Amino acid sequence: MAGQYAARLGVLLGLDTAELTVGVDKAISETKRLERTIESEMKSAEREILRIKHAVEDYGKEVTAVT
Repeated sequence: MAGQYAARLGVLLGLDTAELTVGVDKAISETKRLERTIESEMKSAEREILRIKHAVEDYGKEVTAVT
């Protein structure tokens, strides 16, 4: 059923089914690559936030100890 829709869409766009499939496959792989990149960046940001949090906590302890 999905193949029929892909064929119809390909005809509307002036593409044959193979060209449409290649385009869809490229879009899917690009989306997956972007998802991995975003996930990696989020993990990096989380680590940086934890470093800052610990630094602020340590600074707070030092300030409290001095006063």
